[in-house]
Amino acid sequence: MKTIRSNDTYSQKEKAKNKARINTIRSNETFSEKRKAKDVERMKTARSNDTYSQKEKNMIRMKIFRSNEAYSLNEKEINVTRMKKIRTNETYAQNESENNTKRMHKIRTNNMYRDEERHCNREHMRTLRTMKTFNQREKVLNQQRM
Repeated sequence: MKTIRSNDTYSQKEKAKNKARINTIRSNETFSEKRKAKDVERMKTARSNDTYSQKEKNMIRMKIFRSNEAYSLNEKEINVTRMKKIRTNETYAQNESENNTKRMHKIRTNNMYRDEERHCNREHMRTLRTMKTFNQREKVLNQQRM
């Protein structure tokens, strides 16, 4: 009987060991499952972070692009303003050139007038001199007559 009892005890011990092994295996499986689940979560997080990062990068790119567009528009406006100023300056220079031409024409006309005036004055002076000499001759003749 002792042998049977000892066999029963052995068998129960064996059953307990097997149960413990099975529980260990099960817990290992659940641990493994949990680990897999955590890994899956990590991958999802990593993917979402990548997606977020990509979205962030795209947003930054768009901001840069928009700021470049704004800068480009601003630059175009500045260039338009510059061209307007240049055109205005060219118009001013053209007007100035025309005014200078008119001024020079007036100066030339005035110089011609002065030259003419000088010439007339010379002629007048000659006439006066001639008259003076004529008058002097007249005086001399009149004195002689007397």
